[in-house]
Amino acid sequence: MPGPVRAGVAHLWFEVIHPFDDGNGRVGRAIADQALSQDLGFPTLGCLATAIEQNKKAYYQELANASRGDGNIQPWLDFFTKMAVDAQQIALKQVD
Repeated sequence: MPGPVRAGVAHLWFEVIHPFDDGNGRVGRAIADQALSQDLGFPTLGCLATAIEQNKKAYYQELANASRGDGNIQPWLDFFTKMAVDAQQIALKQVD
């Protein structure tokens, strides 16, 4: 499974399980970053937290849709991979 897809699935599953009273978002982003890093073979420099914050309303809506839907998570994966690309663009701007 490609890294961005695996990261999106892992993030979604963790957020749907929602095991902690607090900190699920941080751990969920760390899981996604780890999956992306494993695919790349080195740590990512993305700003996933910033990308989510900039799209917070849509992020929560997509999570809700994916967790309550018919099991088709393709719309979530489309949204998440776009956020992963946005996170890389944010990081590049910050580095520049």
